[in-house]
Amino acid sequence: MRTPQAPRRYVAYLLRGWAARGDDPAAPVVWRFSLEDPHTGRRRGFASLARLVAALAEECGGEPPPTDAASPDGAGSAARPDSPERRQS
Repeated sequence: MRTPQAPRRYVAYLLRGWAARGDDPAAPVVWRFSLEDPHTGRRRGFASLARLVAALAEECGGEPPPTDAASPDGAGSAARPDSPERRQS
């Protein structure tokens, strides 16, 4: 008899990030990300840091942090450890 699978309490991923630019050399650089499960090889791609963080928050059963509309990737300055808000403490 099979028992129901217990919720996972540990996950591991290989995180990759790279700067991408379209064919236009004047276009701004955009960061892309992927997460790969080392056990299954399943890979998921993300078009922005905000989408990556939202997916991780969902995986952990939490809410993603609020975003800052002024940030191009929607991640907000709170996500950056070197932001002026964090350095003032």
